[in-house]
Amino acid sequence: MSAQANAQASPQASPQARTQARTRRAERSGAARAAMLDTAIGLLATRGYSGMKLADVSRDSGYSYGLAPFHFESKAGLLRAIQEEIDASYTDHMAAACDPDIPGREFVDRWVTATFAFAKGHPAHWRASVVILVESVLGVPDVAVEHSRFASRNIETLRTAFERGRRDGSIPASVDPPAAAATVAALMKGINFEWFGDPTVDLDASCRLVLDVVRQVLRP
Repeated sequence: MSAQANAQASPQASPQARTQARTRRAERSGAARAAMLDTAIGLLATRGYSGMKLADVSRDSGYSYGLAPFHFESKAGLLRAIQEEIDASYTDHMAAACDPDIPGREFVDRWVTATFAFAKGHPAHWRASVVILVESVLGVPDVAVEHSRFASRNIETLRTAFERGRRDGSIPASVDPPAAAATVAALMKGINFEWFGDPTVDLDASCRLVLDVVRQVLRP
């Protein structure tokens, strides 16, 4: 046995050695959880909620059967973790793409473009999020609540941008911010559903169409 292994195993190991050992275990545990989440997102996107099995998540990630239940406790717990992971990835992406201090109209354009860019760059995440909405929310109430918050946050972000645009003059005063926000969000959601059912849908063309519709609505 190596000196390092002895230090980890021995109760007489120094506090520093014990701390380092705990850190390594935590890092390995975190890496395993991240790998299983990535696998689970792919399985959810391709097989749906009913076809996503904890055993498959563990095995396809290269770990023993019991590791997924250890980290996520249940299938519902895994689904909640997937929702949180997708939400975090999307939030980070949008924060990097959309400066909240730019004029309202420009923000809306960037928001639409960035949302489509996320779908293209993270297709499994995007498809999995649609699965969560379509197939799982009725059977997993906790996930339904989280998804509702996610959708509400998007509408609130757009509403704030439309209101800011009216103040800074980039959006006509005649525009109703809540109605405009709900309309843009619904248009995006409809295209997402269409793309989910038909992956050949051209997301670039869809993005241009949404931007054209928004600009027509916002025309003075």
